[in-house]
Amino acid sequence: MKIAIVTHNTIKNDGQGIVNYKLTKYLAKTGHEVHLYTNRVEDNLRLIKNVVIHYVPVFRESPNLPKSAIFFIFATLKLIKKRYDIVHLNGAVCLAPHSINTCHFCHTGWQAARVEKGFYYKFHTLINIWIEKIIYKKYKNTKIIALSEKIKNELIGLGIDERRIEILYNGVDVEEFNPTKKSKNLRKSLGIEDDDFVILFLGDLRTKRKGAQYLVEAFQKIHLPGIKLLLVGGSRNTACWSEAEIPSWREHISAQNLQNNIFTLGFVKDTVSIYTSADVFVFPTLYEACSLTVFEAMASALPVITSKFAGSSELITNGKNGMILRDPTNPYEIKKKIKLLYSNEKLRVKMGKEARKTVSKYSWEKMAESIESIYCQV
Repeated sequence: MKIAIVTHNTIKNDGQGIVNYKLTKYLAKTGHEVHLYTNRVEDNLRLIKNVVIHYVPVFRESPNLPKSAIFFIFATLKLIKKRYDIVHLNGAVCLAPHSINTCHFCHTGWQAARVEKGFYYKFHTLINIWIEKIIYKKYKNTKIIALSEKIKNELIGLGIDERRIEILYNGVDVEEFNPTKKSKNLRKSLGIEDDDFVILFLGDLRTKRKGAQYLVEAFQKIHLPGIKLLLVGGSRNTACWSEAEIPSWREHISAQNLQNNIFTLGFVKDTVSIYTSADVFVFPTLYEACSLTVFEAMASALPVITSKFAGSSELITNGKNGMILRDPTNPYEIKKKIKLLYSNEKLRVKMGKEARKTVSKYSWEKMAESIESIYCQV
């Protein structure tokens, strides 16, 4: 088949980007001709014979709203009069006729979460909701892939016919994210002892949506020997948080005399050693379609504490292969679950093994095979 995939990024260190990166590699490997309409792409995809890159320009340093608008216009124009067997959009990225659309993020759910304040965020969200409604409702025969039951319900709330929606969770590479790849190098470089208990947060620290601030607040209330917190995340294009946010975070950590117990890292490309350096993964997000970091932590045999507002929590049986936060903004609930895992190594190990067993069913290849099967049905 001749397939067009339209997405902002096709890179490995990006949630939506890696999904399309893995899908593109699989489709090309199985003999399909893949045309990528994208702004950023991994270099190795350019080397694959039956992958064609159609660069969609944007001003990368501009705010998200104009950046999305520019991509929307140019992607739509580039697809005019083009003929493909399958056109696969990723959200409201253009107005071209298409067969498949993967919903990675539903702005109605984001609006309901009320995470970000201010006129810009409200206006940006309202614009995205309006465009989403147009795209999803205009093409009534389009199949929509929802990354979780959570996203499916939000799409139904938009008035989308349930029969058009198919749930398909993200994948994970259990060979890459493997507990046997344990490394002491990161701990040693940070001055963390082998017997210290390390809590890991990995996510974009620039946004309040991921909930790092609630984890830090909970950590301040935990007074246990040898407990450390590792905060990892930022933009691919910056070393850490935006310059305006760095002082407030670091000043807060310093004011609480926690600089020897909280370690902040920026963007990290190779995260395997990050997971294997930790004892527990905590992700108190306020809104998430299907977090890849949760999948990666589970594959690394880490017990996961995450929010009920994360789509990936649908794979967690509370107390068996992870723990679910009813209220991710409640530091006392976070503290209670961390202390339980801190004091019970046997439970930690058992929960981590069950977590890895659970996500082993969700490989990238199975995800790609399922999407290819949907292509054949439309």
